Amino acid sequence: MRPGAIDLVQGNGDCDVAARALMLVLQQAGYGAVQVNLVSPSSGHVAVIATLPDGKAAYLDPFFGLTARSAEGPMALEEAKRRVLAGEDEASIFVSLVSRPLPDFYRAFGKAVFARQNQPLLMEAEVVLKGEPLRLGKTDGESDDVSTDAGRHGLTPFWHYIGNRHDRAWVRALTVRQPTRIVMRLVRAPSAKFVTSDRPARIVGNDLIYDLAAGETLRFVDGKAGYDWLRGVSYIGVDMIEFLPL
Repeated sequence: MRPGAIDLVQGNGDCDVAARALMLVLQQAGYGAVQVNLVSPSSGHVAVIATLPDGKAAYLDPFFGLTARSAEGPMALEEAKRRVLAGEDEASIFVSLVSRPLPDFYRAFGKAVFARQNQPLLMEAEVVLKGEPLRLGKTDGESDDVSTDAGRHGLTPFWHYIGNRHDRAWVRALTVRQPTRIVMRLVRAPSAKFVTSDRPARIVGNDLIYDLAAGETLRFVDGKAGYDWLRGVSYIGVDMIEFLPL
Protein backbone atom coordinates (compact mmCIF):
# COMPACT_ATOMS: atom_id res chain seq x y z
CA MET A 1 0.00 0.00 0.00
CA ARG A 2 1.49 3.35 -0.98
CA PRO A 3 1.99 6.10 1.64
CA GLY A 4 -1.05 8.31 2.01
CA ALA A 5 -3.60 5.52 1.70
CA ILE A 6 -6.28 4.87 4.28
CA ASP A 7 -5.78 1.15 4.07
CA LEU A 8 -7.45 -0.37 7.08
CA VAL A 9 -11.12 0.45 7.28
CA GLN A 10 -12.90 0.27 3.95
CA GLY A 11 -11.97 -3.03 2.35
CA ASN A 12 -8.21 -2.95 2.98
CA GLY A 13 -7.70 0.11 0.84
CA ASP A 14 -10.33 -0.55 -1.83
CA CYS A 15 -11.72 2.95 -1.31
CA ASP A 16 -8.24 4.37 -1.83
CA VAL A 17 -7.73 2.35 -5.01
CA ALA A 18 -11.13 3.46 -6.33
CA ALA A 19 -10.35 7.11 -5.55
CA ARG A 20 -6.97 6.98 -7.28
CA ALA A 21 -8.51 5.38 -10.36
CA LEU A 22 -11.24 8.01 -10.58
CA MET A 23 -8.71 10.81 -10.12
CA LEU A 24 -6.68 9.46 -13.04
CA VAL A 25 -9.75 9.31 -15.29
CA LEU A 26 -10.82 12.85 -14.34
CA GLN A 27 -7.35 14.30 -14.77
CA GLN A 28 -6.96 12.68 -18.18
CA ALA A 29 -10.29 14.25 -19.14
CA GLY A 30 -8.97 17.67 -18.12
CA TYR A 31 -10.67 18.05 -14.73
CA GLY A 32 -8.94 18.97 -11.52
CA ALA A 33 -9.22 16.17 -8.97
CA VAL A 34 -7.74 15.60 -5.51
CA GLN A 35 -8.02 12.89 -2.90
CA VAL A 36 -9.94 13.72 0.27
CA ASN A 37 -9.44 11.82 3.53
CA LEU A 38 -12.45 11.49 5.82
CA VAL A 39 -12.38 10.27 9.43
CA SER A 40 -15.30 9.60 11.74
CA PRO A 41 -15.09 8.43 15.37
CA SER A 42 -15.42 4.82 14.22
CA SER A 43 -14.16 4.69 10.64
CA GLY A 44 -12.04 6.19 7.88
CA HIS A 45 -12.65 6.65 4.18
CA VAL A 46 -11.17 8.11 0.97
CA ALA A 47 -13.02 9.83 -1.88
CA VAL A 48 -12.45 12.53 -4.52
CA ILE A 49 -13.11 16.25 -4.89
CA ALA A 50 -13.34 17.28 -8.54
CA THR A 51 -13.23 20.81 -9.93
CA LEU A 52 -15.93 21.43 -12.53
CA PRO A 53 -15.52 23.73 -15.56
CA ASP A 54 -17.40 26.51 -13.74
CA GLY A 55 -14.91 26.31 -10.87
CA LYS A 56 -17.28 24.65 -8.41
CA ALA A 57 -16.22 21.63 -6.38
CA ALA A 58 -18.02 18.29 -6.59
CA TYR A 59 -17.70 15.47 -4.06
CA LEU A 60 -17.49 12.02 -5.67
CA ASP A 61 -17.27 8.68 -3.87
CA PRO A 62 -16.42 5.91 -6.35
CA PHE A 63 -16.22 3.22 -3.67
CA PHE A 64 -19.81 3.62 -2.49
CA GLY A 65 -21.03 5.02 -5.81
CA LEU A 66 -22.50 8.28 -4.57
CA THR A 67 -22.12 12.04 -4.81
CA ALA A 68 -23.17 15.07 -2.80
CA ARG A 69 -25.73 17.24 -4.55
CA SER A 70 -28.75 19.47 -4.10
CA ALA A 71 -31.50 20.62 -6.46
CA GLU A 72 -29.05 23.23 -7.74
CA GLY A 73 -26.42 20.66 -8.70
CA PRO A 74 -23.20 19.15 -7.27
CA MET A 75 -22.34 20.14 -3.73
CA ALA A 76 -18.97 20.77 -2.06
CA LEU A 77 -18.15 18.62 0.95
CA GLU A 78 -18.03 21.62 3.27
CA GLU A 79 -21.57 22.58 2.24
CA ALA A 80 -22.72 18.99 2.73
CA LYS A 81 -21.49 18.98 6.32
CA ARG A 82 -23.01 22.39 7.01
CA ARG A 83 -26.38 21.09 5.87
CA VAL A 84 -26.08 17.89 7.89
CA LEU A 85 -25.27 19.87 11.03
CA ALA A 86 -28.25 22.12 10.28
CA GLY A 87 -30.49 19.08 10.45
CA GLU A 88 -30.92 17.94 6.85
CA ASP A 89 -31.19 14.21 6.30
CA GLU A 90 -27.93 12.70 5.05
CA ALA A 91 -29.83 10.61 2.50
CA SER A 92 -31.12 13.77 0.83
CA ILE A 93 -27.58 15.11 0.45
CA PHE A 94 -25.53 12.04 -0.45
CA VAL A 95 -27.21 10.64 -3.54
CA SER A 96 -26.45 7.09 -4.59
CA LEU A 97 -25.69 6.45 -8.24
CA VAL A 98 -26.64 2.81 -7.74
CA SER A 99 -29.57 1.18 -5.99
CA ARG A 100 -28.36 0.74 -2.40
CA PRO A 101 -29.08 2.15 1.07
CA LEU A 102 -26.95 5.00 2.37
CA PRO A 103 -23.80 3.51 3.95
CA ASP A 104 -23.39 3.79 7.73
CA PHE A 105 -20.33 6.01 7.26
CA TYR A 106 -22.53 8.76 5.81
CA ARG A 107 -25.22 8.28 8.46
CA ALA A 108 -22.61 9.57 10.93
CA PHE A 109 -21.24 12.26 8.62
CA GLY A 110 -22.00 15.07 11.07
CA LYS A 111 -19.21 13.75 13.31
CA ALA A 112 -16.66 13.32 10.53
CA VAL A 113 -13.63 15.50 9.86
CA PHE A 114 -12.01 15.70 6.46
CA ALA A 115 -9.24 17.34 4.47
CA ARG A 116 -7.69 17.11 1.06
CA GLN A 117 -4.56 14.99 0.87
CA ASN A 118 -1.54 16.81 2.35
CA GLN A 119 -3.76 19.46 3.96
CA PRO A 120 -3.95 19.73 7.79
CA LEU A 121 -6.36 17.30 9.43
CA LEU A 122 -6.88 17.27 13.20
CA MET A 123 -8.39 14.10 14.66
CA GLU A 124 -9.56 14.57 18.25
CA ALA A 125 -10.78 11.87 20.62
CA GLU A 126 -11.80 11.90 24.27
CA VAL A 127 -11.05 9.09 26.70
CA VAL A 128 -13.48 8.66 29.58
CA LEU A 129 -12.64 5.85 32.00
CA LYS A 130 -15.48 4.35 33.98
CA GLY A 131 -13.57 3.18 37.01
CA GLU A 132 -11.53 0.56 35.17
CA PRO A 133 -8.77 0.41 32.54
CA LEU A 134 -9.51 0.55 28.83
CA ARG A 135 -7.44 -1.60 26.50
CA LEU A 136 -7.20 -1.37 22.72
CA GLY A 137 -5.89 -4.51 21.04
CA LYS A 138 -3.86 -7.24 22.67
CA THR A 139 -0.16 -8.02 22.84
CA ASP A 140 0.17 -10.17 19.73
CA GLY A 141 2.63 -8.33 17.51
CA GLU A 142 -0.19 -6.99 15.32
CA SER A 143 -1.69 -3.50 15.10
CA ASP A 144 -4.97 -4.06 13.25
CA ASP A 145 -6.81 -4.97 16.45
CA VAL A 146 -5.79 -1.63 17.97
CA SER A 147 -7.43 0.13 15.03
CA THR A 148 -10.58 -2.00 15.32
CA ASP A 149 -10.94 -1.46 19.07
CA ALA A 150 -10.24 2.27 18.83
CA GLY A 151 -12.99 2.66 16.24
CA ARG A 152 -15.37 0.58 18.33
CA HIS A 153 -14.82 2.94 21.26
CA GLY A 154 -15.30 6.04 19.10
CA LEU A 155 -11.67 7.20 19.32
CA THR A 156 -11.12 7.09 15.52
CA PRO A 157 -9.35 4.01 14.14
CA PHE A 158 -5.98 5.68 13.57
CA TRP A 159 -4.12 4.76 16.77
CA HIS A 160 -2.43 1.70 15.31
CA TYR A 161 0.91 3.42 14.64
CA ILE A 162 3.34 6.09 15.76
CA GLY A 163 5.16 8.23 13.21
CA ASN A 164 3.63 8.87 9.79
CA ARG A 165 1.65 6.18 8.01
CA HIS A 166 -1.03 7.99 6.01
CA ASP A 167 -0.46 11.74 5.66
CA ARG A 168 2.22 14.02 7.09
CA ALA A 169 -0.36 16.77 7.63
CA TRP A 170 -2.29 14.72 10.20
CA VAL A 171 -2.37 15.56 13.90
CA ARG A 172 -3.94 12.98 16.25
CA ALA A 173 -5.05 14.07 19.71
CA LEU A 174 -6.26 12.24 22.83
CA THR A 175 -7.87 14.17 25.69
CA VAL A 176 -8.45 12.44 29.04
CA ARG A 177 -11.20 13.39 31.48
CA GLN A 178 -9.57 11.74 34.51
CA PRO A 179 -5.93 11.50 35.58
CA THR A 180 -4.77 8.76 33.23
CA ARG A 181 -1.68 6.77 32.35
CA ILE A 182 -1.45 5.91 28.65
CA VAL A 183 0.71 2.91 27.79
CA MET A 184 1.39 2.42 24.08
CA ARG A 185 3.11 -0.91 23.44
CA LEU A 186 4.85 -1.01 20.07
CA VAL A 187 5.44 -4.03 17.87
CA ARG A 188 9.18 -3.39 18.14
CA ALA A 189 11.56 -1.18 20.08
CA PRO A 190 10.75 2.52 19.70
CA SER A 191 12.90 4.82 17.61
CA ALA A 192 13.11 8.49 18.58
CA LYS A 193 12.54 9.52 14.95
CA PHE A 194 8.98 8.12 15.10
CA VAL A 195 7.94 9.40 18.54
CA THR A 196 6.14 12.59 17.47
CA SER A 197 4.19 13.29 20.66
CA ASP A 198 4.09 16.85 21.96
CA ARG A 199 5.39 15.70 25.35
CA PRO A 200 8.20 13.27 26.12
CA ALA A 201 7.38 9.63 26.73
CA ARG A 202 8.86 7.43 29.42
CA ILE A 203 10.21 4.43 27.54
CA VAL A 204 10.26 0.98 29.13
CA GLY A 205 11.10 -1.80 26.69
CA ASN A 206 8.64 -1.43 23.80
CA ASP A 207 6.29 0.76 25.84
CA LEU A 208 5.74 4.50 25.53
CA ILE A 209 4.24 5.75 28.81
CA TYR A 210 2.49 9.09 29.33
CA ASP A 211 0.88 10.37 32.54
CA LEU A 212 -1.81 12.99 31.96
CA ALA A 213 -3.80 15.09 34.40
CA ALA A 214 -7.56 15.46 34.00
CA GLY A 215 -8.37 17.57 30.94
CA GLU A 216 -4.91 17.30 29.38
CA THR A 217 -4.35 16.40 25.74
CA LEU A 218 -1.65 14.23 24.16
CA ARG A 219 -0.96 15.09 20.52
CA PHE A 220 0.96 13.22 17.85
CA VAL A 221 2.19 15.38 14.95
CA ASP A 222 2.71 12.94 12.09
CA GLY A 223 4.67 15.45 10.02
CA LYS A 224 7.54 15.35 12.52
CA ALA A 225 8.28 11.68 11.81
CA GLY A 226 11.61 10.69 10.35
CA TYR A 227 12.23 7.89 7.85
CA ASP A 228 13.69 4.42 8.29
CA TRP A 229 15.72 3.89 5.13
CA LEU A 230 16.37 0.22 5.88
CA ARG A 231 12.71 -0.71 6.34
CA GLY A 232 11.37 1.92 3.93
CA VAL A 233 8.75 3.23 6.38
CA SER A 234 8.07 6.25 8.58
CA TYR A 235 6.16 4.50 11.35
CA ILE A 236 6.10 1.71 13.92
CA GLY A 237 2.96 -0.31 14.54
CA VAL A 238 1.24 -0.10 17.91
CA ASP A 239 0.65 -3.53 19.43
CA MET A 240 -1.63 -2.47 22.29
CA ILE A 241 -2.78 0.70 24.07
CA GLU A 242 -3.91 0.73 27.69
CA PHE A 243 -5.54 3.64 29.52
CA LEU A 244 -5.12 3.30 33.28
CA PRO A 245 -6.76 5.51 35.93
CA LEU A 246 -4.22 7.21 38.20
